[in-house]
Amino acid sequence: MFCVIGFLFGWLVSAYGQGNVFKHIRYNGGTFYTKVSPQDWHNQLTVTSDVITFKLRDGQEIQILSKLVTSLSYGEDANHLFFIGIQYTSPKGEKAGLLLQADKNNYRAILQALQSVTNLPININESNRFNMPLGLKTAPSVSGDLPTGGKSAAQLESEAKAVEYGNLAITSDPQDADVFVDATYVGITPANMDLAVGKHTVRVSYRGYLDWSREINVLVRSNLTLAATLDKQK
Repeated sequence: MFCVIGFLFGWLVSAYGQGNVFKHIRYNGGTFYTKVSPQDWHNQLTVTSDVITFKLRDGQEIQILSKLVTSLSYGEDANHLFFIGIQYTSPKGEKAGLLLQADKNNYRAILQALQSVTNLPININESNRFNMPLGLKTAPSVSGDLPTGGKSAAQLESEAKAVEYGNLAITSDPQDADVFVDATYVGITPANMDLAVGKHTVRVSYRGYLDWSREINVLVRSNLTLAATLDKQK
């Protein structure tokens, strides 16, 4: 029996080292710009000890350093939909967050994976406590609010459809620079993203270089391209 347990433990450690991958995820809001519908399940969350990676169906990807996650939350609405909130800061210190919807078969495993790499308690409403996996640390949610802000998935989708978008593709020299839109970290270059119609400030940052920024005006269904060339700091 001891040998069997030891073998299983070794297998689990090996599998975890490659990351936990969850492929049935909805994106219901946050600081990540996209036109992917909140009803679309074809997104992927990968959790490793160092990085939490969320990849949307349209190819956009955001990487969150596990050590920079500031809080985790969980809530279930009246329609028995399971929501998970991830609040974090970018490497530059900007606040950001994701609101994900899991399904009944994976939300417990996602919560376990997230807590294992962040060591943070799960903020929950008291009425949702019975749905939490045994052994997870929890804390009361602020003012009893769910991660959804009390909104249903249908309301979130309706709000998303009401916003019109254009597309921005951005590259940089050097590559792999941090990209910020309206002071919110959105990923690294090269990047392709959908932005709400209107004026935005795009900033590109790379250690050892001066920040590069531009004011842009996004029109409905427009396709903008930016090439940021950063100057070295003297």
